[in-house]
Amino acid sequence: MNTPNRSVLVVLGAVVAVAAAGCTDAASSKRAEVQKVIAEAARDLRKATVAAVEPGDARFATVQAALARIPQNLAKVRDGERGQQAAASLLAAAALRELASMRLAQADRLEAENHRQRGLVRGKADAALRLLATTSGHELRSTRDQQQRIDAARREAQERLLEFSQRMAELDGPTQELTSANANHNREAERFRKEADRLYREASQRGHFPGFESYRQAVANRRKADRIQYKIDQNEIDLGYDLEPEHRLAEARVVHARALISELEATDRDLDDHARALADEAESTREAIAQLSEGIREALAAIEDRTTNELAPLYEEAAGELDQARDHAKRAATAARGSQANSGRLAATRVLALQGQLHWAHAQGMADHLRLLGRLAAAPSDLDVVDSAQDRIEGIAELADGRSVLRARVRAAPEKGKANAALEALLAKALGVPKSAVSVIAGGTSRLKSVRVAGSPDLLNAALEKIC
Repeated sequence: MNTPNRSVLVVLGAVVAVAAAGCTDAASSKRAEVQKVIAEAARDLRKATVAAVEPGDARFATVQAALARIPQNLAKVRDGERGQQAAASLLAAAALRELASMRLAQADRLEAENHRQRGLVRGKADAALRLLATTSGHELRSTRDQQQRIDAARREAQERLLEFSQRMAELDGPTQELTSANANHNREAERFRKEADRLYREASQRGHFPGFESYRQAVANRRKADRIQYKIDQNEIDLGYDLEPEHRLAEARVVHARALISELEATDRDLDDHARALADEAESTREAIAQLSEGIREALAAIEDRTTNELAPLYEEAAGELDQARDHAKRAATAARGSQANSGRLAATRVLALQGQLHWAHAQGMADHLRLLGRLAAAPSDLDVVDSAQDRIEGIAELADGRSVLRARVRAAPEKGKANAALEALLAKALGVPKSAVSVIAGGTSRLKSVRVAGSPDLLNAALEKIC
């Protein structure tokens, strides 16, 4: 509501015309009383719409209350003329529509905040999924596969190095040959030019006829120098556009292949240290994923709370007000006569348009949230942010160092021993032993835990075979 609602101002103008049409007997006190109520309502509506307040403005609630009182006050107009009844209905429809528009503005602000938080949730989910992919690869990937890939890449790089080195050697011969030939040609051409210059000077000194022979010889020497220069230019073209670029390319590829081999060898040397660091990195990454998941759950709870306690009532109230506004507009169109009935039909059309905006905004918000929930529900179970997961045993897994472990998942938060207690209860149920027979003896704050189970070895082994 940055500016006064133009449609409301039009309605006010129509109200004056319709009310005047119904007020044919100025002496009637009843009609005058009804007309006074209508005039006061029109004044209050104009004042409320001209205020142009936004959600968050200190006057917003005051304007809403003023608009809500207008239909209540106009409900007293029951005994007026048809024109007065039409005017009252038009005013009530305009006030209700304006009130619903204000609620829709509030809903838009809340939907924008929900949309912003959903964007943050998507960003956190993407980050968590990337971290999850990284840590899952660290936990399950064997360093042997990495070693094989490095060896294969190194062999390929060595083959390419040999290929490019051979090509450089092949190009060295023609390049050196043309370079040497051009050096000789340059010397020879320079000798002919100097001889031609000497003969030109001699011809000049002797004069036209005596120096003709010297002049003829000078021209011949100049032509020989030009022919040699042509050969030099041809060789330079071959060098500049063919041999030298290809030689430089092969040389750059040799440098790149050597650098790649050096890098692969350095990677090979660091591979063992990297493998040992994977376990620690995976653990810290899992902690980061848990923090992101908790942030996602908190954001979803905030969105749900805002939607349930703030958005839903606004949409419901706005929908009810628009239904009433539409009924008032229809009554105005029925009560008015002639062209004045168009005002009622126009008001009904505007109400329908705002109802469309209301339903569209509500549907957009729901669709956006459903897309987010669908995306989160399709995420791996490690990203435990929806209520579909349960405490469960997922089977045997192999760590990066080759050890086999029993993989289990519990929903309890890893704080104050809650996750350990949930794990003990899960294992006790799966193995068919009392809870007191299962205890975490190491790794209380780590994802990798050691658990002691009291009971018959044969029975425990049989139970493990069943659940794994």
